Amino acid sequence: MKLRNALTLVFISSAGLLAAQTDTFRLDSYKARYERRPAMSLNAQASFRGAYGNYREANNFGSGSARLFWQELRNTNDLISSWFLSGDLQGSFGQPTSLSAQSYNAGYLNMALQRERTHYYRENRFWGWGGALNANGGLISLDNSRSLNLILSPTVFRGWGRIEFAEDALLAYWMLEDLQDAGVISSFTPDDITALARTITDIIGNRTFDFRRRRIYELDQLQNTVREAGLVGQESFPLFAILNDNWAFANRSALPHGKRLAYGLEGTVSPQWGRSNDPFDFSTIFYTYGMGFAEFSSARIHNNRGGGQWTARIGGGYYFARRKFEEQAWQPAREDPFAQASLGYTYRWLPSSRTALNWANELEATSGLPNVLNPFVFSANEKQASWNSTLELNYFISYQWSFRLRAGGNLFYRDLQQRISFNPELFFSTNYFFF
Repeated sequence: MKLRNALTLVFISSAGLLAAQTDTFRLDSYKARYERRPAMSLNAQASFRGAYGNYREANNFGSGSARLFWQELRNTNDLISSWFLSGDLQGSFGQPTSLSAQSYNAGYLNMALQRERTHYYRENRFWGWGGALNANGGLISLDNSRSLNLILSPTVFRGWGRIEFAEDALLAYWMLEDLQDAGVISSFTPDDITALARTITDIIGNRTFDFRRRRIYELDQLQNTVREAGLVGQESFPLFAILNDNWAFANRSALPHGKRLAYGLEGTVSPQWGRSNDPFDFSTIFYTYGMGFAEFSSARIHNNRGGGQWTARIGGGYYFARRKFEEQAWQPAREDPFAQASLGYTYRWLPSSRTALNWANELEATSGLPNVLNPFVFSANEKQASWNSTLELNYFISYQWSFRLRAGGNLFYRDLQQRISFNPELFFSTNYFFF
């Protein structure tokens, strides 16, 4: 009898310890490593508005836009690599005001390419390079204006530390938690979470256009992992349904953790051309600057349901800009030293597997650095500061389709004219990912 009571106590203690292990699993212990993780999405919008009456000229306005985005990420022990490519095409037509019947057409094109490679030559020590190329242009028939701006920004850097991501471990935790709630499995351990997260990391980057066969392969791998861990004895419909529900409908919001310090050099070269009906019909601007910078990031996961990230950056350098009109000689150049600093904080909260809430804040101050798109509208040594705050809700219809609601505001200060402005915004969009 005493032996049986002792064995019962041991069993109860073991079960309690097992549950405690599940509850104390730390997402920030997981480090994802994968060869490639591509994604492509399309965001399209269109609108039309009209006004008709017997007391005024008819008024029409319409616009449409399409944004294509593609990225590919790679995260191995020795290399972190990223590609980002996006293109925006916008068009509109109509009358500028209801009091004018003069019609116009406008078109805008924006393209951006970003590339970065970080090489870890020693544990937690890295060097890297990157760059961005932006091109934007516009045509407006109302004043016969046209413009083209190119911006090339290379950078080289080195430093220590690493930002890791744990969203695959969170998805594995959601899957096992739902299986336990449904009675498919009795309990699970941190090792089970890690094993399932590794499977997710391995298969999530296998992108093909044959969605049917890809889904079969992915779910087969997930079920095999659960069986091999000894959590279930055989396949069942509840097992398949819960894994499929989480795989297809749970969000994959980024969940960073770790610390990183980078320092280096970056520069910008920006030629710009524009034409309008102004007295000076055609203008050319050449703008460039070089600077040294240091950037520190620190991210933590809170309660396995979200986390916060701080980013601080300081930099300074020297800029040079000059301009000319038509065939005239170049005007006197503008050149001065400048400095800038920024501090940002982002909090991510994941209340459920289908909802993500992000709150992002950034405070930025500059002294002497003109606007890259128009370096001649600012005076030398001018100081400005801005604060951006954005609250964004992402609701995932499925992994490939999501709704996004964003509310925020921008507070801007410019010391030369003692100007303070506040610009609130409310924005809704939907994104569809092809893969």
